[in-house]
Amino acid sequence: MNKKYRIELWGFGGEYALGKVTDKKFWEFLFEKNKKDELEAWGEYTEDEDYNFFEFGDVFHTFGVCTESLSYTVYEVFDEDGNETEVYDSSEHTTQHEFIETKCPCIEPTNDEEVFGYFGGESNEKGSFSEFFLDIDSEFDPSKLIFGITNLDETYGDVQIIDSAFYFPDNAIQIIAEEFVDEKIEDLQECLEIFQDNAHESSFYKKLSGFEIEESGEGGDTSGKSSDAYIFTNTGEYIYPGDK
Repeated sequence: MNKKYRIELWGFGGEYALGKVTDKKFWEFLFEKNKKDELEAWGEYTEDEDYNFFEFGDVFHTFGVCTESLSYTVYEVFDEDGNETEVYDSSEHTTQHEFIETKCPCIEPTNDEEVFGYFGGESNEKGSFSEFFLDIDSEFDPSKLIFGITNLDETYGDVQIIDSAFYFPDNAIQIIAEEFVDEKIEDLQECLEIFQDNAHESSFYKKLSGFEIEESGEGGDTSGKSSDAYIFTNTGEYIYPGDK
């Protein structure tokens, strides 16, 4: 009989987004705000219109906890009414978290005359973030849990956000050996190394049934929200506050 687990991630993190600005007047508004060091992630654009950074997300848009502050709690779920019991708390153990970089978004320089620049921002929050549901036929094993991250190093600096999760089933070695017939795979660590090397290929983990864990999509419960905002030229250069 299968067991169902709920995995709740908590720590410091937030919402992060970046996208193109194709409205010339709005770009001029942002540029002037930035020049005066008054750029905000959200606020009033005109008397009748507000703006918000998360409306600009065609480069990336993600929400989650930062890798450096991650803790997680695992609950075994007994029924649809939400009856559950805690079975694992990572903050009480010294097990090292395993991460796989699945995305590393960057700004592609463009000569498109309709793109005046890029605008984005981040909210800084603490609390519980994403939650994932795992359905397996065995007891939960933290050594099989892998977190997928979006690496924002190419845009916002040294920030890695956890926005996906994977769980290696008992037959992981067999599955990956069949996918990579030229590799000599003998243990779970070798599976992990191959998985890390290929995680950027969006089709890779979709082929491996049972690896990616379902996310609830319900967000989290956070507090202490602050924010930062950024603008970039259409060639991807960061425009520092105060620059003219």
